[in-house]
Amino acid sequence: MKPFMEPRSAEGLCSTSMDGKVAVIAGGSAGLGRELASQLVQAGADVIILARNRERLEATEQELVALQVRKNQKICGRSVDLTDYSQIEAFAQSLDVSPGYVFCVAGGCAEEVGFFADISSRDIVSCFEKNYFSSAFVAHAFIRQWINQPKRSEPRHLIFTGSTAAFIAIPGYAAYTPTKTALRALADTLRQEVLMYESHVNIQVHCSFPGTIFTETFEKEQQKKPDLCKEIEGSDDEKNGMTSYAVAKDKAVAKQYARAKSSRVLRMGLALVHSGIGRMADFPSYLRQKNKDIWKRKGAEISRVGILITVESMAYPSRPDPARG
Repeated sequence: MKPFMEPRSAEGLCSTSMDGKVAVIAGGSAGLGRELASQLVQAGADVIILARNRERLEATEQELVALQVRKNQKICGRSVDLTDYSQIEAFAQSLDVSPGYVFCVAGGCAEEVGFFADISSRDIVSCFEKNYFSSAFVAHAFIRQWINQPKRSEPRHLIFTGSTAAFIAIPGYAAYTPTKTALRALADTLRQEVLMYESHVNIQVHCSFPGTIFTETFEKEQQKKPDLCKEIEGSDDEKNGMTSYAVAKDKAVAKQYARAKSSRVLRMGLALVHSGIGRMADFPSYLRQKNKDIWKRKGAEISRVGILITVESMAYPSRPDPARG
C-alpha cells in the first residue's frame, strides 16, 4: 500500500492564504484527518492534531513537520481522548491562540459494523462515542470559547464529518448510521443557534457527507462487514470510493467553506458537502427500476440501489435581517 502522507499540491484547498491561521483537527493522526492536516500544513496553516494513540500521533507529527512551508510554522500533536469531555475542555482552555478552524474528523465503525442482532450493546455505545460524542464534545468546548471572546474580523469555522449514511440506511450499518444522522442534525441545529449571539460572534458551521473513503480503518471494516452490506454499498469496487486525499481536497477550508455566506448544499463527485440547513428530497422517486438488482436473503427481497442523493437547499442568511423586525 502507498503511504498516506506525501507532499502534494495544496491547490484548491483554500480560496485564501492559510499562512498563520490556526487549525485544530480532532482525529488528525490517521486517514482523512491526517490527509487534511497534510494539506493544511502545505497551505501554510499552524496545525494541531488531536488523537488518543500517542505512538501514531507522534509519527504523524513528524511527517507534518517535514511538510512545513514557513520557518515559524507551528505543528503540534496532542494526546486527547475525544470521548472524554474534560480532556477536550482542558485542551481548549490551554491554547494561547484560539483556532479559526476546527475539524471534527474522528470516527468509523471498524469494530461495530454488522447486523443489529449480531452486534453487542457495547458496540452501539462505542459507535456513538467515536462518531457523535467525539465531534459534539469538541464543538461544545470551542463554541463556548468562541462566543465569549473579543470581536474578530474573520469568521471561525466548525467543520463536521458526516457520511452518506446520514441519508441512506444500509443493512450492516445499524450502529453507524444513527450516529451520522445525529451529527447531521447537530450541524443543522448549530448553524441556526450561532445566529443568536452578538454580531461579533461570527461562527460558520459546516458538515461534509463523503461516501466510501479508502483508509486503514476502511480496510479493517471490510474484514468484518457482512457480504450483503458490501454488495449494496458496492464497497468492493474501487470505483465506488475516494481516497482520503481526494476527500480532503474537497472538504477542507475550500472555496465552498471560506466564502459560505448562506446555507447551501454542494455535490463533489461521490462526496456531499453540506453547509447549513438541508433536507432530503423525495428519495424513492429518484430510484429507477433499471438501477435495482433484486436478490434474496432469507426469503426477503432487498433492493440494491446506486447511491443517488438529491438534496434541496433552503436559503438561510448568515444573520437575521434587522429590517424585517
